[in-house]
Amino acid sequence: MKSIIVSLTIISSLSTACADSNKQDQTKVKQEAPTSQEQSMPASTPNQNNDLELFNLKGNVKSVATKSYANREGDTQIIPEHYKIESLKLFNTSGFLTTEKRLTKTGQAVIDMAYSYTSDQPDQTTVTVDYKTNNTKEVHIVNKENTLIVATQYDQDGNETGKTENVLDKNGHIVSDTEYLNEKVTRRNEYKNNKEGKPLERKMLTQDGVHTLTMNYTYDAAGLPAQVITSMPDQEGQTKQEYTHNKNRDVITYDTGRGSILKYEYRYDTQGNWIEKKHFREGKVTAIEVREIAYY
Repeated sequence: MKSIIVSLTIISSLSTACADSNKQDQTKVKQEAPTSQEQSMPASTPNQNNDLELFNLKGNVKSVATKSYANREGDTQIIPEHYKIESLKLFNTSGFLTTEKRLTKTGQAVIDMAYSYTSDQPDQTTVTVDYKTNNTKEVHIVNKENTLIVATQYDQDGNETGKTENVLDKNGHIVSDTEYLNEKVTRRNEYKNNKEGKPLERKMLTQDGVHTLTMNYTYDAAGLPAQVITSMPDQEGQTKQEYTHNKNRDVITYDTGRGSILKYEYRYDTQGNWIEKKHFREGKVTAIEVREIAYY
């Protein structure tokens, strides 16, 4: 679903992963579950050539193993006993995911997904995602630009349980998406995009077509999200969130629009991929993530 959700490859909390492993992750695969600071990020992007681009990974990456640590003591160093959760991504030589896992501190798989790819038509690819933790699966149909057309979810017995359908314009940009649960519409989004296909406006609608939320986006000179303004049609006021990025396209500041600014510092390998990320709130380190990246 790389053309629906922008992800910055940040590990979500374990509680979110457990509660939403079937409901949310099956409708938003090929992404890490978003943390609070990502939930207002643009919900459609220009076509990505592969999954490495989706996760902002440079070079011919083979695998990424990430460990997240809660920093409960305000120290600047990793505290082993505060280890929270681990994720693992494996990529093929074309840069597409073959395996994605999230593991608890004891090694239990919260999410275990295997990806397979077939091209039955010259302009379409079928991506099958098998969820090994609950024996369900999801089947995506993407076009030759790797933009999602439809994603269908199935239960353990092969019965369809949900679906996401995208409507594309003549340029292949997503102008609307509709989510179904047991063949009933649950939600719809409508987009106004710029010429690159990045959303300038996202309008969220209920299953009955009632407009509930509008999100307006602006971008920096590199084409990365700079500002998101959220408003509700039946309420006064709005929330404005702001982002800044470094030259590696990683978020370095996030203004929540609610009186707090989160900051991030990175340490990089020779390929330009971060291998350590520190989360700051009010000048104190709140979390540390470390990544081990292997290359072909």
